Amino acid sequence: MDNYEALTNRNIGFITQKEQELLKGSCVAIFGAGGLGGVVAELACRMGIGRIKLIDHSTFEPTNLNRQIFCFNSTLDKNKIDVTEKFLKDINLEVKIEKYPKEEENNIDEILKDVNVALLCVDKVRACILISRKTREKNIPLVESWAIPYGNVRVFTKDTPSLEEAYRLPSLNKELKLISEAEFKNMDLKMLQVIARFPGIKSFYNTEAIIRMTKGENPTFAPCVWLNSVLMSLEAVKILLGRGKIALAPEFVLFDPFSGQIPK
Repeated sequence: MDNYEALTNRNIGFITQKEQELLKGSCVAIFGAGGLGGVVAELACRMGIGRIKLIDHSTFEPTNLNRQIFCFNSTLDKNKIDVTEKFLKDINLEVKIEKYPKEEENNIDEILKDVNVALLCVDKVRACILISRKTREKNIPLVESWAIPYGNVRVFTKDTPSLEEAYRLPSLNKELKLISEAEFKNMDLKMLQVIARFPGIKSFYNTEAIIRMTKGENPTFAPCVWLNSVLMSLEAVKILLGRGKIALAPEFVLFDPFSGQIPK
């Protein structure tokens, strides 16, 4: 039994051998290798997805230890995509990894070449807009989630409203280079305000948390972050295999793990 067969042997039964071969021939782009993206990357690798593109510019820091799967004291100050690649290669010797320190207008086409599904694991609006515009242009499904207490996920396609439409961002139909840093900062807050409208979501956060969030310091908790990574990964698999009901935007699929209920 070779490495890939051993890795994916227990998948068969949940998915078919033919579906496993589809995953082996698939390519996903994971934008962000932190809280959401690190777990998404590991799950993609363990599922046997054959080609994974990792995009992240940052290094691990001590505040990442509470939730980021490849953050250890031994990996602090190391590039996230380099550390992630090392762990993924230790899981699947055959996986093909491509790394990019960041996404920009001059490399986004290269990043998205041959990609079947993109996963949005960043929360900065400039990156979100660029990625969402390009995936829509190229007809690549884009899976989105937020590292919040609710399990949440949704998918943007060419047939759904765009990310900018869903968040009602004033950037719609504007060139990114014409948008000021102050405007981007305001749009960062606007995206958070949309999330704040989830039924009951404010009950999870105290005043201190709200103040931190307005400063871009979002409180996070590993079980909730990883739950959302799992939901993103399952959505990607459904898209790749053509199975199940996709959580199409603009609505989020929501789950409150603390009450065991779907918020109304």
